[in-house]
Amino acid sequence: VQRMAVRLEAGSRLEYLPEQLIAYKDAAYEQWTSIEAHPEAQGFFAEVITPGWDPEGIPLTYSDIRLRTEVRSAEGGLVCVDNVRMTPQSFGASLDTVGFLEGHSHVGSVLILGAHTAGDFADRVRDAAEPFGLRCGVTSGQRSGVSWLMLRALAQSTDTLNDLIFTVNELDRRTTTGQSRVNLRRY
Repeated sequence: VQRMAVRLEAGSRLEYLPEQLIAYKDAAYEQWTSIEAHPEAQGFFAEVITPGWDPEGIPLTYSDIRLRTEVRSAEGGLVCVDNVRMTPQSFGASLDTVGFLEGHSHVGSVLILGAHTAGDFADRVRDAAEPFGLRCGVTSGQRSGVSWLMLRALAQSTDTLNDLIFTVNELDRRTTTGQSRVNLRRY
């Protein structure tokens, strides 16, 4: 279980780019993230869910993955909620079938907070994601003074999703701070 509470004050910026979540056989994991954001704050939150190795070679044998993120305005109003729950063992079949993960094994998510996500930014994110050829969707909105954008993507590998996330992060950084691509030297 992981619980994280973040408060983004006016003028602040936080980039949260953790290692991928690897769900091995029979794994159960819960992640609860609470974000309080000022309308003049910025945030970039990414997540990749990767199925772990199984001794029998069966895909997606983890038990339960729950990722819940709630964003509230500094004034207290609910901005958005992202709720992911994947329970492949409860279905008696893999989640990689049609109607679940559409034949994919990996899930990536990006949540971006900030006034810059309004206007044509969603189209720019879609354009940045398009060359990857992944099944993905982008949605955005504004509530209680806080603007947000969410990207969700399905893929067959962690590296592909990480490349997509770093590309979107680079677009976000260029737009907001003028910084170049982040280099975490993960390997």
